[in-house]
Amino acid sequence: MSEDMNDIWHVSSKDASQLNLWKSQPGHFRIIQFGLFVPLLTGSDYTLAHQSLIPAFDCLLRDQLEIKPANILRASTGDQWVDYQELVIKEHINPEKIKTTECFGDQIWQFRHLLFVSADLKQRLESMFPEQLRFSLGFSWFAG
Repeated sequence: MSEDMNDIWHVSSKDASQLNLWKSQPGHFRIIQFGLFVPLLTGSDYTLAHQSLIPAFDCLLRDQLEIKPANILRASTGDQWVDYQELVIKEHINPEKIKTTECFGDQIWQFRHLLFVSADLKQRLESMFPEQLRFSLGFSWFAG
């Protein structure tokens, strides 16, 4: 597939996970269904990235993204994970908006807390994490 530098890409973890979290308060997440801890965790009201991914986002301006500490708790055992950061993505995208959005350089968007990036940022993520992340063009991975 030929890659256009104006393309926008959906990013997800290569491995699937049943892990489901509840954002109980800002920065605090409780496990409601246990599963595999993958590099990107997304849910109805959160996008979490493992700390190993965070340096790839350092290029982004604070008007695009805030990175906040996250604490994940498994209440049944008391286990905690603090090696994830919450990505607060300020720009939103949707199937209509993606058709007219121009992207230049490093950019990031969210659709229902799912991660979308510009081609430049995709290349950085792909080179840094070739075995951990999956990329699909626009909304091609979504039904309908």
